[in-house]
Amino acid sequence: MTNGFKEWYDEIMSRVKKIIVIAGVAVAVLSLALFAGAHSRNISIVSVVKNSPTIIRTVFSDDVSSAGALHGEEDGIITIALLGIAGERSGNPAPYLTDTILIAKIKITNGIAERVSLVSLPRDLYVQIPHSEEFTKINALYLLGRERLTRDPEQFILEKLEDITGFAIQYFIVFDMKTVENIIDRLDGLSVYVPEDVSDPRFPNQSFGYEPFSVQKGWQHMDGRTALRYMRTRNTIEGDLGRMKRQQHVVDAMRKKVYSLNLFWDMDKLLGIYEEVKANVMTNMTEQNIKRLWTIARGVPFDAITMTAIGSGEAKDLVKEDHIRMGNVAAFVFVPTEGVEQYAAIGSYIQKQ
Repeated sequence: MTNGFKEWYDEIMSRVKKIIVIAGVAVAVLSLALFAGAHSRNISIVSVVKNSPTIIRTVFSDDVSSAGALHGEEDGIITIALLGIAGERSGNPAPYLTDTILIAKIKITNGIAERVSLVSLPRDLYVQIPHSEEFTKINALYLLGRERLTRDPEQFILEKLEDITGFAIQYFIVFDMKTVENIIDRLDGLSVYVPEDVSDPRFPNQSFGYEPFSVQKGWQHMDGRTALRYMRTRNTIEGDLGRMKRQQHVVDAMRKKVYSLNLFWDMDKLLGIYEEVKANVMTNMTEQNIKRLWTIARGVPFDAITMTAIGSGEAKDLVKEDHIRMGNVAAFVFVPTEGVEQYAAIGSYIQKQ
């Protein structure tokens, strides 16, 4: 092999590996974020990548023991904020509200993750805007950062998350739900088992009105738009709990579809996922950071992965419902049981997870 050809070959393979890494991470990150409120012990960035195509697992098994060292490794804790937005492409009148807010804590011992805890915060938590005397719901902080800051729009919400938790948030990932829809379409849709008929006569549409949405029981092939609506509807007997289960069904179907991809025959799909994520997922993690995270976390056992939500389950009593005058509207909010901006109990709970 001549030097010129070898350089060309190495460059091409380097690009291919990068595409595959990011495609695999895309599905892992989106899967993790979709489960922000699902109270599941079985889905994480570890399990999704572990069950990804062989080529993705091969790339992630590369030796990155010294490259891309993560902030927090030396102290034994890596923290990541996952922020889900509707995004401008959704037609939502408030595309930058972070209606998914999840904090991931990875406990490290001797360079290996021994525990992963995922804690979601209610989007209606009433908070003080950093560097201001004003108050708002926590899901508005990213939007306000975009409006008021010249750079780093995530600064407001990350500062508030640090106030609440009592520790530094080292990394963040912001994604929009349209990305999930487009990835499903790039996979030519998903086969999803629907356990019960779903009928929602008042599903919100992009014209600020309603349109009926229904899916029959049984195996259904769903395009991205249908899958997203199936995950979002709440008009079922189980309400939010049912929505969480439907998210599990769709994410599992997505994982299986990605697992079946072939590096060569399905390169167009991998390229499409790569381009979708590159354009629409924002993070301060580098590719090497992500590979390092995989090296650290790939062996964590499932029983060491936990998920909780502030405001429900064992953390139900940490916040209480209230109504706060916001402009001319009495808005529904959650406030810490100890009082507005009093986060000692919530922070203590999160630190123990």
